Amino acid sequence: ARLWVQLMRELRHGVKLKKVQEQEFNSLPTEFQLTPFEMLMQDIRARNYKLRKVMVNGDIPPRVKRDAHELILDFIRSRPPLKQ
Repeated sequence: ARLWVQLMRELRHGVKLKKVQEQEFNSLPTEFQLTPFEMLMQDIRARNYKLRKVMVNGDIPPRVKRDAHELILDFIRSRPPLKQ
């Protein structure tokens, strides 16, 4: 607020303001560069890549064979019981 009061006082005492050169407004979006994470997410959403199963000696490794449900249960079992 103090800056506005000072500006108005200077204008009353005869300070002249410079004219501003008008700049053309460009309605097109500004160009920007995606981050590596955004590029990866864009590829995943566009499904540019397909994931394939990893084979070791013609078979899927045992740690890959375990499903998510089994992994979650193992994690739950390894934790100490919660207090009531």
